[in-house]
Amino acid sequence: MKFFQKSIIMKYYMYFLYNGGIKMEEENRELEKNIHYIMSLVGGFLGAYALLNRCETFGSSQTSNMIYLIMNILGKNKKEVLFRIIAVFIYMGAISLTVVVAKYYKNVNAKRMSVILDIIAVAVIGFFPKDMNYVVALYPIFFVMAVQWNVFKGFNGWVSSTIFSTNNLRQTAISITEFLTERDKIHFQRGKFYIGVIVFYHIGVIISYIGHKAFGVKGAWVCFIPLFVAFLMVRVEEKNLSLTIEYKEEKEQVKI
Repeated sequence: MKFFQKSIIMKYYMYFLYNGGIKMEEENRELEKNIHYIMSLVGGFLGAYALLNRCETFGSSQTSNMIYLIMNILGKNKKEVLFRIIAVFIYMGAISLTVVVAKYYKNVNAKRMSVILDIIAVAVIGFFPKDMNYVVALYPIFFVMAVQWNVFKGFNGWVSSTIFSTNNLRQTAISITEFLTERDKIHFQRGKFYIGVIVFYHIGVIISYIGHKAFGVKGAWVCFIPLFVAFLMVRVEEKNLSLTIEYKEEKEQVKI
C-alpha cells in the first residue's frame, strides 16, 4: 500500500514538475519577445535622436559614415576624415567587445551589459553641447548601438535587428507573402513578430521627436524610462532562466 501511494505521489509530482517547467519556458519566451520589442523602441528612439539633433546623421550604422568618409578623403571635407575613421573603429570595437564577452566572460549577461551601456550613453549625450562636432557627438551612440545590434539578434530563430527597420520590413513582406501562398501559420506568427518590432521601433521615434521638441539635446534623457523597463525585464529573465535550469535538474534527479 505504501509503495502504491508513493507511486501515485511521484506521478503527480512528475506531472506538476513537467507542466510547471513547460509553463515557465513559455513565459520566458514571451518575456524574451517583449524584451526585444522594448529594445526596438530604444533603437528607434536613439536613431531618431541622432537625426534630430546631429545634422540628420544616422547614429545606428556606419553606412552613411563610411560613404562620407570616402567623399571627405576625395576632398569634400578633409577636416572630418579623422573623426569619421575613429567612428568606424569605435563601431568595430563595440562589436569585438560582444564577441570577447560571449567567448571569455560567460558569467556576464550580455543583455544586461548592453542595457547598462545604453543608460550610460544616454546620460552622457544629454550633456553634449548642441554646437559640438556632430560626428564626435555620436560616438557614444555608435558604440552602444553596435553592442545592442550584436546582443539582441532576434527571437525564436527569427533574425531581427533592434536598431534598423529595413530588414524587419523585408521579413514582414516575406512572411505575409508566404502565409498568403502557403497558408502555414508559422509564417503568420513570424509576420506578427516582425510587425511588432517595426511598431515598437517607430513608437521610439515618436517619443524621441516629442522629447526633442520639449527638451532639445537633453531630450535624450527621456530614453531612461524604456531603458529602466528593459533593465528590469532582463533581470526577471535572468531569474526565470535560473529557475528553469533548477526545474530541469530536479526533473533529471527524479528520473534517476
